[in-house]
Amino acid sequence: MNSPINIRNKQLIDFSEFAELNYWSLQLKATPEAIKTAARACCSNAVGQISEYLHRKKQTQTKRSVA
Repeated sequence: MNSPINIRNKQLIDFSEFAELNYWSLQLKATPEAIKTAARACCSNAVGQISEYLHRKKQTQTKRSVA
């Protein structure tokens, strides 16, 4: 059986579906615009890659605000 992480990493976001983009926006706790930006930056519509990109970006911003 696949773990939830493996399933999420294999899922792709269909950006032409408004409801799907809103769903992932809630799941990833990011705006639809941030998700689109992340997808362009990592050249992928895979949820796992977008999630990792958003996480790294958030960590970078947090480090900058502390410093």
